[in-house]
Amino acid sequence: MVEHDLVVLHRPHPPVLIRSDQPTPADQPLLSALLAGDDPELVPRYRSVAAALGRNTPSNDTELRDVITSEVHRVHEVWRHQ
Repeated sequence: MVEHDLVVLHRPHPPVLIRSDQPTPADQPLLSALLAGDDPELVPRYRSVAAALGRNTPSNDTELRDVITSEVHRVHEVWRHQ
């Protein structure tokens, strides 16, 4: 049971990520980029979250990973000044 809980925490489902990122202003990066930046398997989930929030993402996974890397840097920059 504990292992399953850890997997759920490690790989959150898109609805949880959508709710977490919903209040993020359109000009700021999504916090879910932090998770997708650390786990390539979360790249498709990031795409789903971004789409649900009306954000465009590249259809190519390689390009999307580049976007996510950039977004991770932006998240750090935004939160550094909070």
